[in-house]
Amino acid sequence: GAVLEDGFGNPIEVYGDDDEESLARAVESSVPSGTPSEHLAVAWAVRNRARRLCVPVTLLVAPGGEHGPRGTGGRNFVSSAREGSARARSTAKHVLAQGRGQDPTGDAIDFWKPAQQRQLSTLALAHAIAVESGDETAAEVLAPFAPYRASEDETRAGLLASGLRVRGVVGNIELLGE
Repeated sequence: GAVLEDGFGNPIEVYGDDDEESLARAVESSVPSGTPSEHLAVAWAVRNRARRLCVPVTLLVAPGGEHGPRGTGGRNFVSSAREGSARARSTAKHVLAQGRGQDPTGDAIDFWKPAQQRQLSTLALAHAIAVESGDETAAEVLAPFAPYRASEDETRAGLLASGLRVRGVVGNIELLGE
């Protein structure tokens, strides 16, 4: 896929099979058991962010052509670790075939799951308690959650401080845009 300009500096979106695959993987990795509406919301947010950055979806989701977890290999926006399910592939194909006017997210360019952040911050607290109490086994098991110390409110405040605002809520997904 590619983002080209029309001669007036306006992006023209052109998508290929690699973008469809990458978008399906991002959807599946973000909301594996999500509703169809949540799948659409995530797909549109990823597509909109790629357009905003003037990069193909694949470059945003899989820098260097490598899919994987968020926070690795330059993937700081979204994970693409999971294979796209048939439903995620269908969603990706549908979203990439639509015009911008069909976007139901209000031009969202980011998303997060507040309930998931609550769970992660609880696990981060459990990790801190395990470390403080000297429970090495629990500390080791809970170590992957240590970076998620921020509460739901702290996370939302950070997102809003970065210039984003809530554009809508779809199921468990909070959509953010400028």
